[in-house]
Amino acid sequence: MTMLQIEQLQKEKLELQIFLDMYGQESSDSRDLMEIKESECRANSQAEVLRNALDEHSLELRVKAAMKLRLLVNKGFLLKLKMKYLI
Repeated sequence: MTMLQIEQLQKEKLELQIFLDMYGQESSDSRDLMEIKESECRANSQAEVLRNALDEHSLELRVKAAMKLRLLVNKGFLLKLKMKYLI
């Protein structure tokens, strides 16, 4: 093998190594991208669960407020009846 052939082989080897390094980086990047997408999907699912829980809690608070108001109205009605029959 001549010196020129050896240099050519070394150059090709270096180019192949660069190609492999780039491919490895690209493969890692695509894996990172998949992990990011999966993480985003999990975060969206958790956000939906929290939104549903908040909606449910809000509904519970509105129902409690309505029940308290109804109780106050009924207490007022009872007080009115008591006053009517005591007088």
